[in-house]
Amino acid sequence: MISDEKILENKNEIIALLQQVERNGKDKLIDWLNSKECDFFIAPASSMHHLHVIGGLAQHSLNVYHTLQNLNELFNQNISEETMIVSALLHDFCKINLYKNNILKSGSISASKPFVTEDLFPSGHGEKSVMIAMNLIDLTEQEILMIRWHMGLYDRAFIQSANQVWKICPAAYLLFQADWMASLYVDDEEVTQ
Repeated sequence: MISDEKILENKNEIIALLQQVERNGKDKLIDWLNSKECDFFIAPASSMHHLHVIGGLAQHSLNVYHTLQNLNELFNQNISEETMIVSALLHDFCKINLYKNNILKSGSISASKPFVTEDLFPSGHGEKSVMIAMNLIDLTEQEILMIRWHMGLYDRAFIQSANQVWKICPAAYLLFQADWMASLYVDDEEVTQ
């Protein structure tokens, strides 16, 4: 469970990070994230895997951002701070408004599977995140590729494009690793604290 205080803290950190970005659409993006039409700050990160709790998506996005920062420094990849902010925080935008409470016939929420997926526009994971983000804020080519391919080997289309992605945008591999590592090692720690 993520406390209400932590959800607010995450929201404030994400807004502060996005305020650092010098980009057309930044204000539109922040306004949308703060609107009632967007559940980014309270959405789960998944329906039954990592951070499948209220506030999980924002927490996961921050975990990916901090992991990406560490990997960027460790492997001396020189990804700009702005690109790390944008690609990490927006990589799972496809999950906004995606998960709904799993209401049982009794009227209560299922304890074993609290969320179900309701995808009204099933256009792919990375692709959908890019589409949503590009409707709000300008993205660089590097950010587009990083977000699009952040699922790495878990995206069947990646196999066909892996060599070309590596040549054009090795940072996409780093975002994939940051996402994977955050999902496996960091996200569950957040719930148990």
